Amino acid sequence: KKVESSSRRRVTAGSRGRLPEQGRPVCRRHNSAVVYVRVSPKIARRKQNMICVLFGHPSAALLLLMTLAVGTFLVWLKYADADLPLVFLSKFGRSPGVLKGSVVWITGASSGIGESLSYELARAGAKLALSGTNTERLRAVKDKCIAMAKDTEVILVPFDLSDFSCHERQLKAVLNHYGRVDILVNNAGRRAIEQFEDFTYEDDRAVFDVNVFAPVSLTRLTLKHSKQQQRRLHVVVNSSMTAMQGGRSCSVYAATKSALQGYFSSLRLQGRMTGAVDVTVVFPGPVLTPLLGDAEKLKKRIYYRMMSPERCAQLIAVAIANKVGEAWICDNPLLMTFYFCQYLPNIFQRFIACMLPWNRTARSTKNK
Repeated sequence: KKVESSSRRRVTAGSRGRLPEQGRPVCRRHNSAVVYVRVSPKIARRKQNMICVLFGHPSAALLLLMTLAVGTFLVWLKYADADLPLVFLSKFGRSPGVLKGSVVWITGASSGIGESLSYELARAGAKLALSGTNTERLRAVKDKCIAMAKDTEVILVPFDLSDFSCHERQLKAVLNHYGRVDILVNNAGRRAIEQFEDFTYEDDRAVFDVNVFAPVSLTRLTLKHSKQQQRRLHVVVNSSMTAMQGGRSCSVYAATKSALQGYFSSLRLQGRMTGAVDVTVVFPGPVLTPLLGDAEKLKKRIYYRMMSPERCAQLIAVAIANKVGEAWICDNPLLMTFYFCQYLPNIFQRFIACMLPWNRTARSTKNK
């Protein structure tokens, strides 16, 4: 590039943002000295053509943006198994290792998502208190947690959630051993499959006791003690995608999960104002757990794509580590129904809900 003499006219401030004209000297700064270079006509023409293609023709710019959007959507459609923020945090956010040393109380830890989450948090180094009704299964989960991580401390607190009189006693058992509860995971639940008109009040009450009133009771007791210790409690609630979308033959179950969303979304807002509690509500889709029955039959009959409890637990652990407010966890294409239900509810209810596999093939079976 040819350097011009300093006696040539300098480029004004208003002309520096314009495209260089052919053969016109352009101001460049080098080592605190102002020098002038002459831009090649070929380079100037190439830059001008590029700018014209992108900004001179709106249709070309729109086509480029649409191509990028479609490409991103196709990649997300193939690989994503959670909402976009959670997928991003699983790659670039805090790992579950930040939970090392935290005291985590998990209900429903004897099987399914609770069992897999126990293993995930044990590998992260958390101190665990595991609750459930199957004491034998809880012992097996405890042994496996200790085998995975030798330094992990695990205690068992077996009890029936529907027995509200024992909630405070079980909390004291955890506090007597660890002295505190940092994270409470309300995972236990009961599924109810029945046509709406076939439910009785007793059926409704039994499901609501386990799915709603029991976790609310445990959370209140634990939160009161955390406030006395001036500690910030993190509450994790395992809801369901039916809380947002509903489902044929599971009206009571969907109602209980919607109630959880209302309870704990309000508690989250209260916690952000007072600084006393963080709340994470998890909305998993179809997961291969004993709650749904025989896994192999379900694979063939109803749910054509179901997530493993291990993968679901990994994503929940990421949500806990990053204190996510809501987490949508589901394989595509069912994951897209979350977005349709959230942003296009009328279209979802009219055209999409009836096509979901569990709504097309659900049967009226008596809940035992």
